[in-house]
Amino acid sequence: TSPNLTDLDITWCNINAKEGSGDITILSNNIASFVSYSNNHNVVNMSNKTILNNYVQAYSSPSSGKSISGKFTGCASLGQLYFYASSAVQGNIQTDFQDLPALRIVDFRWTSISGELRDDSFSGSTSLAHFRVAGSGHTGTDFWGTTDSISNGENGEVFAGCPSLQWIYAYSNNNIQGPLPSFSQNTALSGLYIRNTGTTGTLPNLVGNNSLYYLRLDSNAMTGAIPNWESPSLVYAFLYNNHFSGQVPNIVAPRLYY
Repeated sequence: TSPNLTDLDITWCNINAKEGSGDITILSNNIASFVSYSNNHNVVNMSNKTILNNYVQAYSSPSSGKSISGKFTGCASLGQLYFYASSAVQGNIQTDFQDLPALRIVDFRWTSISGELRDDSFSGSTSLAHFRVAGSGHTGTDFWGTTDSISNGENGEVFAGCPSLQWIYAYSNNNIQGPLPSFSQNTALSGLYIRNTGTTGTLPNLVGNNSLYYLRLDSNAMTGAIPNWESPSLVYAFLYNNHFSGQVPNIVAPRLYY
């Protein structure tokens, strides 16, 4: 109930609820950082706490208050949402990351988050740098929203408004299906780690991705020919366990190591 609370760190404390019982709430509008490891409490409602810049709830399996939906609305300073290995935490990736202008890191690996991306999934969240999902409860055939985007006359634009995007991690879920979106606007992209999924379609042509050095697209369901890459920063490229056709073309990548 403290109105002046700015930082709360409750790591490995086995806290499941507020004192007595019920969901944890935070009165303070001065809260800047909330960090919780291995506690099974609810996802705390932080809506309209404009100073909040960091929310971490990892290794958590809440029995109530599991959803993130509506919990971070109006958090204009929020830079990180980190829920690694919080198996019961729920949300919808299509809509739950919109209008968070400072958001840089989204980590929902090994949670129960679901849904599919669409062209507007990061509208108003142009600072996105790291997007990480693995396992989780995704279903459908158009995880990246590319098919939907093309049907609306676009080219897979979910990350087009995120010029600071550096890394994408999506792995260990065959329900992550559909073709990849365009990355032509992501000039800061350093790594694509999309493996052991149902991702289909062809390889990206890497046009405009001069900072990309790590490309891991193995163990998917991708098809077609390998494009003629000219990639000045590419160091690692893993493409095995797909369904490519044709010959490997001349790849202009002076830093290619593996």
